[in-house]
Amino acid sequence: TKLHAYWLNNAALQYMRKRYTLSLEVMNLFNQSYAGYAAYNSSTRSNLYYPAAGRNVLLTLKVDIE
Repeated sequence: TKLHAYWLNNAALQYMRKRYTLSLEVMNLFNQSYAGYAAYNSSTRSNLYYPAAGRNVLLTLKVDIE
């Protein structure tokens, strides 16, 4: 099954200070809807589409303990 083309926008910010690194990442910034996987069901002769993740955010703090 051929899927439609799509474009995702991601963004990241990082702040570093001595022993600390703070990062903020946003994946799928504009919350684009798209199929992450598709399959063809031969018994029903239909396409099955599985949605991919919407916008998600990751905040991390890294501390260097050495």
